[in-house]
Amino acid sequence: MAGAWDVFGDDDAAAPAPASVPPRASAHAFFARAASCWRAPSPRAGAASRALELDLASRARPVLAPLRALGHADAALALESLVARPSDAAAALVLRASVDALRRLSSPAASPASPASLDASRDALNAAALLARGAALERALERAEECGADRPPAAAFAAAMDAAEAATLLAEAATIAGEDAPVLGGGGGGGGGGGGGADAANWVGARVSVAFALAAKAAARDASSDEAHRPSSNASSERTSERVSSSNASGAPLPSLPTTLAPASRAAARCAASKAASREVPAETADALRVAEFHERFFKPRAPVVVRGVMRRDAWTAPERFRDLEWLRDEHGDAPVPAEIGASPSPDPDARATRDDGPGERPGRDVPVPGGRSVPVPGGGSVPVPGDDRDRRPGEREDRALGPGGEDGSSSRDGDRRASSGDKYRRPPTWMPLRRFLETYMRGAEEEHESNAEETRASPDAKRAFSPPRPSVAYVSQHSLLHQRPGLQAHFAPPEYCMGRLLSANAWLGTEGTVTHLHTDEADNLLCQVAGFKLVLIYPPETSPCMYEEDDPEGEDESEDEEGASGARSDARIKNTAPRSGSGGREDGARGDNGGATRAQNAATNVGSGTNRFARVDAEAPRTRERRPRFARARSLGAWTILGPDDVLFIPRGHWHYVRALTPAFSLNFWF
Repeated sequence: MAGAWDVFGDDDAAAPAPASVPPRASAHAFFARAASCWRAPSPRAGAASRALELDLASRARPVLAPLRALGHADAALALESLVARPSDAAAALVLRASVDALRRLSSPAASPASPASLDASRDALNAAALLARGAALERALERAEECGADRPPAAAFAAAMDAAEAATLLAEAATIAGEDAPVLGGGGGGGGGGGGGADAANWVGARVSVAFALAAKAAARDASSDEAHRPSSNASSERTSERVSSSNASGAPLPSLPTTLAPASRAAARCAASKAASREVPAETADALRVAEFHERFFKPRAPVVVRGVMRRDAWTAPERFRDLEWLRDEHGDAPVPAEIGASPSPDPDARATRDDGPGERPGRDVPVPGGRSVPVPGGGSVPVPGDDRDRRPGEREDRALGPGGEDGSSSRDGDRRASSGDKYRRPPTWMPLRRFLETYMRGAEEEHESNAEETRASPDAKRAFSPPRPSVAYVSQHSLLHQRPGLQAHFAPPEYCMGRLLSANAWLGTEGTVTHLHTDEADNLLCQVAGFKLVLIYPPETSPCMYEEDDPEGEDESEDEEGASGARSDARIKNTAPRSGSGGREDGARGDNGGATRAQNAATNVGSGTNRFARVDAEAPRTRERRPRFARARSLGAWTILGPDDVLFIPRGHWHYVRALTPAFSLNFWF
């Protein structure tokens, strides 16, 4: 096996700079291998393969034997039940059993096992999860195909978005499983799956293509209906509805994402960051930082660094293209995406209260809107955006609990889908076309940012200005848009600092005020800021005792206020339920049938993954130092940075990090 210096060369310092532009992402082995998991080679091939039966029995046969032999009886039994009686609930049980087994393998308390045994276990459990995803998509496609022209547009839209979501989860699982997974082979017929790689198009890519085609058709039909996008008449949403309808009716172009940050906004962000971290992350220029130097100075010692100018040097066109929301809408607007509406719930809501506020209330203009408000969504109706989170623990979902935990086995598929990005504290997303997300939530985002910047200039009180009005926040986070829309791959190249390795690539698009709370990832990460600006706080692994982790038996409320609440049980404590699911925001679980599990479950089935950690600390909240006194001790080791266009931040595996958008923004990240 070649070492690092065999790859980089013996005299890197004297080597000339690269003379040619790096190949685009579409030529990278990671994206090329994944292509057959996301689309059929042709529409005709997709339709023909869709007509074939999934044939779970044949595909499960080579998986069941190793599951039993390796001691994963629960997963084997669940898979047998799925084969005997395919259903959403049965698929949910397979996913839960597989993810639980993989987490046990990653646990420090796990019995020692040989690397070969661990690999075999992970392969078998990955394969079981993949089959469950396939069965879930099959059910979702059946429901979507039943919604003919005689069904209301809203019903067809909802069913098609469910199918698109199930397709995304299947394609992600297939990408994780790898081209050698036996269950990726084409066609039933007793062959037991057979060959991987491109043959995956016979059932994974083909079914995914059919689902996306159904979603595009339903979205077009839905958009043509006046009722489909009529704003809610709810009085509490009147102002939001007026803004959405008037801006859409005006025909004004969508704004481009910002390339500059107002000095007042930058000063306020620096002020807030300096209270939580003691120094700025060091920065280097891409022209000066060669790969070997990056490896020795930052990768090996696990040291964060910002590298500036990577996109310019490597001739990315993404900074211009991706900030152009008109272009995104016109070229990729029919792509179904998961939109999180409203601010992420705080890991510690009471930390946002001032001494004079009631529990859970936010200071200044962040005070909850009495009674909450609603935001109109495609398909008719509206999504509630509660203004008062006091009665709900952070991270607690507004819809049915995950998978087999539900009485009927149904679930919300995406309520916890962010766990692989580390952020459990997110609202369940609503799936909609990218076009609708841009027109509804991003059209006025720049104007709102300017308004917020003006308020910041008028108020020196940073705690009253560190976020926009909550109902205006919307986020498409950790989404596989780069696979879903392969044309985007022509506009960037995976950074050379990935050193040839790539596990996952994601897109992040949202308004000002989106937040990813403190967490760790189980992979090294390059966060690439394509457009807009974000504040990042980052802490090394040795600060973990200061993070009040959710499974920390001593991590209860340690605040010592005048009421003497020291040691009281914090309402912020959350149990680590199985991650990454999604209902599209429905509270009744009716849209929660895609196998009852989530993208974080997909991530948990990745080798070496599934052990993300979550802090119950709201890093920028006014009362954090009072309520979480141990976190104050992390400040001396913490660092911060403000990322702008063409900045790339290296976040080493296991480092705690927190991200807040200072403006509307578009980011890519690469786990490697």
